[in-house]
Amino acid sequence: MGVETLSDYLQQNGKEKLIELLTESKVSITEKINAHRVSILKDRLNNVEFYAKKKSEPIKTYDRILSDLYEDFITHLIANKENIPQGTFNFYFVGHDLDVIYTKKPESMLLLTDMSFPKSKTKVNDSLEVVAKQLNVACQPVVFEGKLMKRKHIKDIVNYIENGGILPEIMHNLFGDNATSMSLNKSDLIEGYIFKINDKLYKLEDNRFERKVFPKVNTSGYEMLIMELSDFVSQLDFTDIHVDAKNKDMKFANFICEAFNRFIEESGDSIETMLINPPAFISSTGSLGIRYISNQKTKKYLKDERYEYLLRIFLTIFNKPLFERGLLNAEFIEKHNKLVKQIQDYILTKDNIFDFNQFTKFRNK
Repeated sequence: MGVETLSDYLQQNGKEKLIELLTESKVSITEKINAHRVSILKDRLNNVEFYAKKKSEPIKTYDRILSDLYEDFITHLIANKENIPQGTFNFYFVGHDLDVIYTKKPESMLLLTDMSFPKSKTKVNDSLEVVAKQLNVACQPVVFEGKLMKRKHIKDIVNYIENGGILPEIMHNLFGDNATSMSLNKSDLIEGYIFKINDKLYKLEDNRFERKVFPKVNTSGYEMLIMELSDFVSQLDFTDIHVDAKNKDMKFANFICEAFNRFIEESGDSIETMLINPPAFISSTGSLGIRYISNQKTKKYLKDERYEYLLRIFLTIFNKPLFERGLLNAEFIEKHNKLVKQIQDYILTKDNIFDFNQFTKFRNK
């Protein structure tokens, strides 16, 4: 479940209960930034790992090949690696606009929001402002912290919830310039505010805010293409594909680029009938991390966005097992996932050289 809105709380509990909620304890108010959530972890060995909100594992080279979405976040903090204390640090990353177009972004595109430190004897300065300065990033300001007053604050907040208005202007009038941290004008659209009350979070939304809705995608063409690509790759002689690289993800990228090139070349003019336009939502996921692609022939093809999308499909469907969906029935999935395992086994073979037993085992799979 998401964060409960104050509007829903009013509808479910009534005006008196809402006022009681807002006045019974200290309240911390921050702006809800419409942006990607990212974090970093620096361990006791001074290793730094980068995370996106929905990833349970660190961002890997493969993720950076598939999308350059978080590249600026990673490169900025790598440049400031020596200044990162041991601990976990969470940020808003505003490098790519989502549903709100901000007019006053920080140069680093990062706002430090919170952090935690390992239990140790070393005393750590846990001021957000100090750490943000060390990392050369912005710090999300607190709009208000303390007890809300009925006459000074509650009247206008409740009136907004009941009757609407320009929320950031109202909050500016109540709390000053910290009410919006990334808007040049008080009337600029924002997502809203987060109220922290007794360790529980509530959201006050800008009533003009709407999330982007992308057109539904006809998946049958996509699924047919997956079947075509899977069949093509299954017929390749892997031992003829060189994947020399410094790590597993780069080896995988090299393998896929070679398979991608061969698919285009062997398809000839018929490739035009197989290319599909990228769906609208793709624009919100960043572009391919072309800096990690060393295959020059592949790079030439990527000047056409349809070929870029085709390479994304290659990278996605051969990276890990697929599941049944639409035209991809159980029989296909079993065969395809076996192929995925073969690719991974081939890539993991040291220096891309088989001894006789490995080669026989691989060819008989």
